[in-house]
Amino acid sequence: MKPNVAIIGLGYVGVPTAIAMAKAGMNVTGIDIDAKRVSQLNACKSFINEIKDDELKAVRGNFRATTDW
Repeated sequence: MKPNVAIIGLGYVGVPTAIAMAKAGMNVTGIDIDAKRVSQLNACKSFINEIKDDELKAVRGNFRATTDW
């Protein structure tokens, strides 16, 4: 069974942390109040220059973003 992890805040610290945990095989739910950012991340579009869209695509099965607390 995969561990479930929640990351609150999907900014320059939260997104890389979420990706690392998802790559390690954890189910990661990222929570943020910015609906546009959440939509971008769920569409595998990075707003962070150091993180490529392909990195988000690679963890699609283990990572999802939401505005729902």
